Amino acid sequence: MGLSKPESRALKRLLREMLNDGEIVLNRKGMYGPAEEMNLVTGYFEAHRDGYGFVVPEKPGERDFFIRPRQHKGP
Repeated sequence: MGLSKPESRALKRLLREMLNDGEIVLNRKGMYGPAEEMNLVTGYFEAHRDGYGFVVPEKPGERDFFIRPRQHKGP
């Protein structure tokens, strides 16, 4: 992008703050986007002792998502 070091640091700091606030999301490809336009589901992760788990959506009526062991960063 042709930014100077101070500009680059300021941009990284701003992106980190926006990520922490939930304003933007970093996808698997390393690209940023507005959270409300990313077609995301919020919920909680239920882990099974065999390594897999499920994301249980907060919104009633939505189906759970199966998560394979290698798809999450859990223990």
